[in-house]
Amino acid sequence: MDESNTAKYADQQVVFKCLGEGILEKAFQGYNACIFAYGQTGSGKSFSMMGNAEQLGLIPRLCCALFQRITLEQNDSHTFKVEVSYMEIYNEKVRDLLDPKG
Repeated sequence: MDESNTAKYADQQVVFKCLGEGILEKAFQGYNACIFAYGQTGSGKSFSMMGNAEQLGLIPRLCCALFQRITLEQNDSHTFKVEVSYMEIYNEKVRDLLDPKG
């Protein structure tokens, strides 16, 4: 994407269009997909990934698009299996955010 004439702010829709759509397409081509946010505390990683009620982040947008596409493409000859993990590394400790025991 040529950024020479674009604003420096990218809303959640732009982030999804630039990153999420390509990742999703590759996943449907059979590749494993991974989104990784890295940066210092308070830099906006959680907001970019999850968003808020007004501006859904990358993860909810990916999930919606993923299951919408599965609904459209699933038939007798195509089935889909979705596996998800959601990890956090903080202070050199790894937590599984989908496991209630962490």
